[in-house]
Amino acid sequence: MGRPKKSSVENPKAKRKPSAPKQVQDAIERHRADEAVAAKEEKTQKLKTSLRATTSAICLDLEKTLGQQFSPGFVKAMSEASYHYAESVVKDVEAFRKHAKRAAPNVDDVKLCTRRSKSLQRALGEFSDALVTSRVADNVKPTKAKEPVAAAVDCDEVEALENEESDLDNALFADDFDDMS
Repeated sequence: MGRPKKSSVENPKAKRKPSAPKQVQDAIERHRADEAVAAKEEKTQKLKTSLRATTSAICLDLEKTLGQQFSPGFVKAMSEASYHYAESVVKDVEAFRKHAKRAAPNVDDVKLCTRRSKSLQRALGEFSDALVTSRVADNVKPTKAKEPVAAAVDCDEVEALENEESDLDNALFADDFDDMS
């Protein structure tokens, strides 16, 4: 006689978890989705603002170098185009990474994105070679696939690479302006 018999009728006193009506659940899901979209848009705006400031600084440098002025509309359009180009490159790099079945993208994936622009391909190749050379000289081991790339780079190396990068940028812009003439 140890166990009581199970009743086929549900115990009305048993505590049931109240379920919200379907409309309330849908409203909660829409609210969460709206919050996620708003957070993404805010992050995108911050990135675009930062890119616009950087584009403006580059244009100011070019104004001094070329003796040519750029309108605020030009700077805004250039930064917007740069943002959309970067989005496109990131999607392409991700596709190349997946195709190669790698855990993380590498320089080769980025090089594949530049295959249509010879001057960009050349500059990226020089930058990549300089990065490898500086790592060999500093005896820095390549990063593992699961580590972020920035984790293996120290501040002095970043500063040196930025100086090299600005030289490459100047060479790139010079090639691009030569192509326009």
